[in-house]
Amino acid sequence: MILSRRVRLHNDQLDEIHEAIVIRSVDIGTPKEAIQAVDKMGGYGQRVTSKRYQTLDVAVTYAINLPKRELVARRQVFDAVNAWAMKKGWLEISEMPNRKVLIDHVEVPTSRDLWDWTAEFTITFRAYAIPFWQDDAETIQTRYSASSGYVLLNMGGTVDTVCNINFENISGATINNFRVWIEHDNETTSSISLTNFLPPLGGRATLSISHDASGLVRVVGGGQNLYSYMGGSDDLILKPGVNKVNFNSARAGHFSAYGWGRYV
Repeated sequence: MILSRRVRLHNDQLDEIHEAIVIRSVDIGTPKEAIQAVDKMGGYGQRVTSKRYQTLDVAVTYAINLPKRELVARRQVFDAVNAWAMKKGWLEISEMPNRKVLIDHVEVPTSRDLWDWTAEFTITFRAYAIPFWQDDAETIQTRYSASSGYVLLNMGGTVDTVCNINFENISGATINNFRVWIEHDNETTSSISLTNFLPPLGGRATLSISHDASGLVRVVGGGQNLYSYMGGSDDLILKPGVNKVNFNSARAGHFSAYGWGRYV
């Protein structure tokens, strides 16, 4: 039975597993935030020294619309839903179109007494690596045939996100120095330099600073790992709103910057 409220995980819809599944509720959650603070001088108050988002829990509650005497069938549906949930991957819900969250861990419920035909079951989906809902479509801008310049990325979302870049060397010479930095409200928020990297970037080869599914940064040039040459910030950070993504290279190329808005 296709429902008005739908949940999709790893491209599979929950309500398509069995017609007896009824999705009762979905709690999209709020990222858990760890805050460290120290006492202020003067005998009152504290000063926040660091804040870090850690995990996000999404809870999906469903029921099995089968009579209590059909215990075997109820058990089969329960097991099928658990098998669906354990696939992990990208989670999407119908009430939040065009957004998704990457699930790293799943907590399935106990079946209890399946004779209780009114019972509801709650699955907890947890995101560790990227504890946010984020846009499923990227925001991207490209500057063609330039050795330096910038693009403007107007990012959605409510919290910082990471920036990915590609630079294709279109010149006939090699490149072994490259810099990219991001400004927001006329302040530099992050900067990465690659200096004297080897092997140098040949003609028509591409340099990329990107992130894997877990959010870890990768630096690759012409198919070679250049992470050890990275200096400056630990990552490239985009803030909600307009970001100026600058680049500088010794030779001309096509430069692209892109990212996905993230939400709390």
